Amino acid sequence: MHGIRQEYWYARLSDELDNIRTVLNWALDDRDVELGARLVAALREFWYWNGFLSESVTWLDTALDSEGKLSPAIRAKTLNTSSRLAFARGDYADGEHLVRQALSLAHSIDDKEYYAWSLLILGSHLMGSYDKIKQAMAYTEEGLGLFRKQDHKLGISFGLNLLGELARLDGDYRSAGQHYEECLDLSINMGDRQREAISIGNLSYIAYHLGQFDKAIDYCKKALALEGALQMEYQCAITLAQLAGPIGAHGDPKLAACLLAASETQIEAMGASVQPADKLEVDQFKNAVREQLGETEFNKAWAEGRAMTMEQALAIAVGETVA
Repeated sequence: MHGIRQEYWYARLSDELDNIRTVLNWALDDRDVELGARLVAALREFWYWNGFLSESVTWLDTALDSEGKLSPAIRAKTLNTSSRLAFARGDYADGEHLVRQALSLAHSIDDKEYYAWSLLILGSHLMGSYDKIKQAMAYTEEGLGLFRKQDHKLGISFGLNLLGELARLDGDYRSAGQHYEECLDLSINMGDRQREAISIGNLSYIAYHLGQFDKAIDYCKKALALEGALQMEYQCAITLAQLAGPIGAHGDPKLAACLLAASETQIEAMGASVQPADKLEVDQFKNAVREQLGETEFNKAWAEGRAMTMEQALAIAVGETVA
């Protein structure tokens, strides 16, 4: 799911989803709970990026409630998955509780890989409180360091992106851009188009803050093309909001308001939330276009965007040309 055949595997998993659900129902109905937990945890990125957040919670809770039926390693992996998906839903307190359990368990069995994952996921949850940014950076740097020692490229790319998010949330756009660029280079070398798309989208924020609005728009459109190919429904919705900032600044606040509203609608439908670093930006974009349009015109554009399907929103986003 992280190599050069990502498009094939994401499409294959979508096609096989009913079969996967049948297996999970069978396994987690006290037939083979560990098998069910392994499967639901292995699908972490699929649940996350394709917008199956509410459904995955049911599977994960069932697996984790099976006291004594999971090996410590599989329980740590499942706790990490549950915490990661809690982050996408904005449940930072619950997610922190879950990942601290995973951290303790991974440490007790000397599982260096899942100890490092736990540190990074813990760092992401602490990002939900601005007064914990420095603490989040410390956990993230520790986890990234462990992954560098293991030459675990997937973990390194995750850690680099998270450091970029934390730096951006702290207003350090130069450091954020450096982390995103390193993450992008690594993702391209790995053939990880999923992380490549996320890095490109995040670089749009940096271009926006530098006043390079055309460049920011171009980044977003490139990200949307990759995300669409991989059926990354959640990230597509986030990128619609990312695109709204430079489009509004470039002189089309009505379209920007529509994209922000469409993004909000899709994210709500998935049972997701806007992540802390993105929320700060999105709230600023929304306030800016509201001020540009005035309350009446803003409300009209917002209602229009809320009524759009994902397909309609993506069509106007990708097809928009700025004079």
